[in-house]
Amino acid sequence: MIMWVLSDRALPRSYRIMEGFGVHTSRLVNFSQATLFWNSQSAVKKQHIVDGFHFELGKVERKDLRQCMVDLLAKVDSDLAVEVAMGIGIPAPVTGAQPHHSQASQTLSMAHTVEADKSFVTVALVLYDAVFIPGGHQSVAALQQQGNALHFVNEAFQHCKPIAAFGEGIGLLQSADVQGVAAGAKSKGKAFVEDGVVTMWQGASLEAFIEKFIQAISEYRYWGRSQKEPMPA
Repeated sequence: MIMWVLSDRALPRSYRIMEGFGVHTSRLVNFSQATLFWNSQSAVKKQHIVDGFHFELGKVERKDLRQCMVDLLAKVDSDLAVEVAMGIGIPAPVTGAQPHHSQASQTLSMAHTVEADKSFVTVALVLYDAVFIPGGHQSVAALQQQGNALHFVNEAFQHCKPIAAFGEGIGLLQSADVQGVAAGAKSKGKAFVEDGVVTMWQGASLEAFIEKFIQAISEYRYWGRSQKEPMPA
């Protein structure tokens, strides 16, 4: 695991010897598990992790603290450290300066296959109270080429039902010309709601996104939506 090794009252002299009095002072000497986790992620998930570090460390004003975190990440994976450093104004460490194992674990991978038990081709929207569109570049790209998928999303919007899209799923809303997705498509780390359409591109606050979607569902319908051109339903 990766631990934030800064104390409330002092900086660690090194990652092996912590000299501080705050409750957050920690000792971290083994990076193999963190390397295993990193190796187990897909390219898309790795980019999300890098983006998360950019989002969090970009708020740290002291350059020495940002450098400390990059040095720690270099012990996990050189490429990870380089990618993070490039986004937060820190010199990139030398790639391959430290050996890392190449083991990976399918169990640790966050990319899991979910078997679909229904298809938008064979079910009616009237059976559902809301629509959620997850991310996934390949999946969304395939759906954008399916007229039935675009029709399903448009129908949900016209019937004033709550709609949520996360990550690349926002692209399907844009292809369907659904209103209220511009803010979520441009922002990272924040969930946006407009007329019952909940969107968030990416970020650390997935819980906030879920809460806003639950709240949108509790409203049942959004009758104030501007009506689009009539379409068969």
